[in-house]
Parts: sequence; structure tokens; C-alpha cells
Amino acid sequence: MTANFEKRTASIQNSFDIFSGQWCSDVPIYGGGNAQLFFDARIRLFDEAIGGFAGKKVLELGPLEAGHTYAMTLFGASEIVAVEANRDAFLRCLVVKEAFNLNARFLCGDFERYMGNKPPKVDVVLASGVLYHMKDPLSLIESICNTAEQACFWTHYYDKELIDNNEHLRPKFAPPETLRFKGRTILASKQSYLTDIERTDFAGGMEGYSYWLSLEGLSEAFEALGFKMTIHDMQRDHPHGAGVTFTVKRCK
Repeated sequence: MTANFEKRTASIQNSFDIFSGQWCSDVPIYGGGNAQLFFDARIRLFDEAIGGFAGKKVLELGPLEAGHTYAMTLFGASEIVAVEANRDAFLRCLVVKEAFNLNARFLCGDFERYMGNKPPKVDVVLASGVLYHMKDPLSLIESICNTAEQACFWTHYYDKELIDNNEHLRPKFAPPETLRFKGRTILASKQSYLTDIERTDFAGGMEGYSYWLSLEGLSEAFEALGFKMTIHDMQRDHPHGAGVTFTVKRCK
């Protein structure tokens, strides 16, 4: 019989070492990867845009390694539920939760199905880095708008000109198509992960493809649901495709 025991003196560092080489984030004190998610400027921007996370109930979709969860707790969020489908990423979230005693509850599973089951209402939804991984982003948008009066997003979006001029991205995208949503016409393109899905650090969706919505399409979708979209930052030169940071709020 073999057993997987840790023979070093018990420490928090040992739990981080279980996932050595797999961390995407640069975790305070413990290191890991290169992504600066624990002190991400976007969370500060969101905090200012929504009137503060302090005292608010938050639903976070796709926490990855709890970097944004950590940041929101620093800003005083009263309750955070974070849903992560990637099992290894979920376990890394638990390591971070234990290391920093985060006031958050992590759930392992498909957040699309979770949202489809009409979860409890919250004050704000954080959906950073998830929309462009969805095979049905419009359905997720509708679920989010049914769950909170405000939501915070960072996502890539479909920009035909930029993609057509990028040799790396161009083969991944099908010709654009129009989707019908609540009486609106939404421009979108099917994106295929191709060989990216074989990478050990792959952090994409659960299918081999997803749909990217155009920037105008995003605005149309939220408007159709009675929400106003406010853009805070755009990254048209992002190496993986144009990106946008925005918040939405229900129109009164």
C-alpha cells in the first residue's frame, strides 16, 4: 500500500507546495505564478463604481485561485459565495482561504447550472474573466441580471478587425453571426480553443468552444434586460484579444 504523506513540519507553505508549478497567481507571502490578481486594480475600480464592496453580499463566478475574493474581503464584503468548476483551482481556493482566513464560501461546480437554479439574491455579482468562456454568454448575462442589481465584469469581446489582423487569433474564430436576444440583434463569433485546451495551465471553459459577443452586443444585451452598462477601461492591445472592464446597474 502506498500513501501520500507530507513528512515536513506542518505549515501553510506545505499546502501551497501541493500545487507547485500550477499556480497562476502571485500569492502574497507564498508566491506562485505571475498573475497579479490579489491586488488587481480592477477590484479597486469596481469598489469605487458600485459604492463599495463594504457590507455587501457578493456572488463571484470563477474565482480561479481566490485572488479577487481576497481583495474583496479587504474592501469589507460582508459575505462572498464563490463558484469554481475547475477542481484543481477550487482546491487552490481552499488553500488560500485557509492561509488568509477568508470570510468566503467556495462551491465546486458549474456556475451556469448554479445560476439556472435561481440562487439567493445578492447585492453584486463579480464575473471577471468568464463571459468569453461561455458557450451561451447571453443566458449567463440574463441569470446574473436576475440575481443582483449590480454586476462587475472583465471580459474579452469580439472585434472583427482586430482578430482578422492577428495571426494567432484569426484561426480560432468562425465568421461572425447574429444572435437574437429579447428582440435585439447581437453580433457574436464562435471561438475554438484548439490546442490551448491541452496546456497544463489551461483555465478556459468546459467545452472546446465558446462565443464572444461584440462590445455593442454586450451593451444591447444588458439594455434589453433593463441595465445600464458603464465602461471603465478598454484593452484593445491585449495579446489574447480586445478586453473591456465594465459594470452594470439596473435602471430605475
